[in-house]
Amino acid sequence: MVIKSLEVTVMSAKDLHNVNFIHKMDPYVIVSLSGNHKQRTHVHKNGGTSPRWVKLLAFPVDEACADLLILMFEIMTEKTYGGDKEVGRVEVPIAELLEKRGDGKPKQISYSVSLPSGKTQGVLEFKYKFGEELPGG
Repeated sequence: MVIKSLEVTVMSAKDLHNVNFIHKMDPYVIVSLSGNHKQRTHVHKNGGTSPRWVKLLAFPVDEACADLLILMFEIMTEKTYGGDKEVGRVEVPIAELLEKRGDGKPKQISYSVSLPSGKTQGVLEFKYKFGEELPGG
């Protein structure tokens, strides 16, 4: 079993669906590996439909299970009343990232954002790189 560190830097989003009617959105992103190891960015206050985060997160990836793993990005907006609201999501198969990993340097990539309705609007940009083998792997 080879477990490597997957370093993900959540960079920014563009042209997101605006789920706020009065104020600019305060977006943040929850990132997880097939629903596990949840981590999040800071809230970009008044980030609106084109927020920036530049937040580095790291996840342990078992390469033997790569075909089963999905890197999930849930874009949310912080709400004062009624709870935070989902703006959209991006799901990226780990096997796809492993295929495109290249020379070991961080690779910037962008994906369309899926809305809760199933349509797409906006783009999420992030960098990723597979690091060293982790102890215990």
